[in-house]
Amino acid sequence: RTCICLTGNTQCRIADEVLFDQASVDNGLASRILFARPPSGLVRWSDKEVDPSVIAEMNALVERIYLLRGEKLPGNRKESPISLGFSADARSCFTKWFNEFRDRAKPLPEVLKSRLVKLQPAAGRIALVLSVTKQMIEDPNGTAIGLVDRQSVEAGITLAEWFGHELVRTCKSSPHNQLRSHLI
Repeated sequence: RTCICLTGNTQCRIADEVLFDQASVDNGLASRILFARPPSGLVRWSDKEVDPSVIAEMNALVERIYLLRGEKLPGNRKESPISLGFSADARSCFTKWFNEFRDRAKPLPEVLKSRLVKLQPAAGRIALVLSVTKQMIEDPNGTAIGLVDRQSVEAGITLAEWFGHELVRTCKSSPHNQLRSHLI
């Protein structure tokens, strides 16, 4: 059940040297991280702040999700994760996209293909997170064990596709990135 989720930022050059170096590409580390590198731009300061009630609602939602319980299996004292399936239309949507994505990645160089196909399970994981979050918003006292719905799957796919575009865009623009030569 080990899972590590990190969010952070660093300078582009450092990321290229450390996270996209040949060793990280070869050992698969670079393939397991979802990167976003928005184009840099000038921003204007704003004193606008988030309403405290929105922050309180978000904190309460995260707390409810954190406190969700697993299931106790016979002969096991520890809780186990609950497997949530797809609704029929969500499964159909995901399967169609999964296979089309594989076909699009098939002709690419192996080093790039291995990075892109890791977005397939990421789309499913993102859909799961979105579905559980949606269920907890709709029923704050619920258990969030309903099937993953089509809307969550479509949103997970959209985000995975966006990360794929970010990968290609980032690799093309970085002179240090080891994948750059496969895209130009």
